[in-house]
Amino acid sequence: NHAGFRLAHAVLLPAVAAGQTVRRQGATARKTHFYDGLKEELYLGDFVPDTDVLGRIGVERRAGEAVVVARTPPSRALYHRFGNPLFEGALRAVGRQPHVVCVVLARHAEQRRAIDALRLDNVLVPEAAIDARSLMWCADLVLGAGGTMTREAALLGVPTFTLFAGREPAVDRWLIEHGRLRRLESPLQLDPVPRRSTPPADVARLRDRSARLVSMF
Repeated sequence: NHAGFRLAHAVLLPAVAAGQTVRRQGATARKTHFYDGLKEELYLGDFVPDTDVLGRIGVERRAGEAVVVARTPPSRALYHRFGNPLFEGALRAVGRQPHVVCVVLARHAEQRRAIDALRLDNVLVPEAAIDARSLMWCADLVLGAGGTMTREAALLGVPTFTLFAGREPAVDRWLIEHGRLRRLESPLQLDPVPRRSTPPADVARLRDRSARLVSMF
């Protein structure tokens, strides 16, 4: 952020990120504008769910079956130069439940190989890019070891756990404080995985929220 903030003529940030940290990074009061929302809300207004997304990856939800979507850690990112053993533990926890199918969205080839090596029969790693937001929309639970997709799932109204192993972002703390995101401390929290009891967020409300935020600029 240091280079981006210092070179920018204007910086737009969520209000929850206001503080000394962004000022030290170059987001000075003169050029920084804070808005009452999250960046993911700006573009979720364009979201149109694909209700056939599970079928496109060969998943046929059977009666009583729960669908879990998991996002792998950002293992090559500069801010995440360490492992995340909790993520593997979470996969093993859902992988031994016969009523669960888990779709893992891997970032890199080595992550795919590591997940395949676990030999979990009900864990699927798609080979090509898919509509991740639609997949989360259809899920009963999302496990996010990263950032953006975790927040998207929480804002879509899907039960979501964060497994992020780095320093907790301010936006994640805000979502946790408002009951829209939970932190996974142990794989035991995933036994058993229940079916979702409430529908996801209404698309019209997402669109209205996005429009109101965009109108601020």
